[in-house]
Amino acid sequence: MAKQTSMVTFTGTIGGVTFYNTSEGPRARQKGGVTKSRIMNDPKYERTRENMQEFGTASHMALLLKHAVRDSLIRVPDSTFHSRFISILSEAVKNDPVSDRGSRVLTPENLAILKGFRANKARSLKSTLNCYYEVSKTDRAVQFTFEELQPQEFRGPSNATHFRLFAEAAAVELEAEEADGVRTESDYLPMELNPGDLSFTLEFEGETFPHKVCMLGIEFFKFVAGKPYPVAKKKYNTAEFV
Repeated sequence: MAKQTSMVTFTGTIGGVTFYNTSEGPRARQKGGVTKSRIMNDPKYERTRENMQEFGTASHMALLLKHAVRDSLIRVPDSTFHSRFISILSEAVKNDPVSDRGSRVLTPENLAILKGFRANKARSLKSTLNCYYEVSKTDRAVQFTFEELQPQEFRGPSNATHFRLFAEAAAVELEAEEADGVRTESDYLPMELNPGDLSFTLEFEGETFPHKVCMLGIEFFKFVAGKPYPVAKKKYNTAEFV
């Protein structure tokens, strides 16, 4: 790698050499590496091709599942979610106990790896709510129960006046790449709400796919002139797979 030793600087590419800036100053590098044709055909790169195939599978499944719980992800924006999600799904694909390397897929049983995976990397749901909750799943419904919910104990923004709980469930058929989703949300509840139990249920209508993924989350608001506004650019909002 070239390093600048004079006051002359360049940007862009000249003669196959690309000039760019870093925190340590200008740098230059020459194009090189293995060609795509060799990677795709050379027997020495068989393992690389297998990894590429399975990464593509994980990426495809990530798009399917993200679309299934998109409402929750909109409420909890995190620029790192997509890359983290592909990473954990890649691990799930590797856990396929039947298929050969390069042909492994995401199986319904391996969806369990998602439990506890955060939409907001910086904040967990358990530490934010600071209370016990239970998730009960049946073929047609998912029930969420909170015991002694105490908003005063939430670890949220100090200027929030209200909060809202939300949940989303998706019944997925991985082989057919289909998903049916249902979602719900609480009213805007005041942060001064008296401690108490709370529960709500998501119900699927009619026949649905047997394998389900669920997200549960909380978002914070400040009411101004009777209207709710998200607090702190939503960075305190959190949700995770349960």
